[in-house]
Amino acid sequence: MASKYGDNVLPAELPEEENTIYPVVFRITAIDRHHLLVDLIEHISNNLGLNIESLTTNTVDELVNCTICFYVHSVGEMINAKKHIYNINGVDEVKVM
Repeated sequence: MASKYGDNVLPAELPEEENTIYPVVFRITAIDRHHLLVDLIEHISNNLGLNIESLTTNTVDELVNCTICFYVHSVGEMINAKKHIYNINGVDEVKVM
């Protein structure tokens, strides 16, 4: 959009407010291993204190594709969650959908 509309495109800012939440969906690719799903849930729910709405997984040839929908209070919180998930053993890719 920036190449087509130039200076008319502005970055979205989501101010952090305790009572406001924004849904975010991460698509995660990881090497399958024992407790991978437990580690993902632990990092998001327990360590970061975020609420998970849904989680789906599909494993093919020991490669896990996982889609997790959860809620954040700001863009900074989303970026922090992405960094935490990248640090989980076996996680290869984290995309924000």
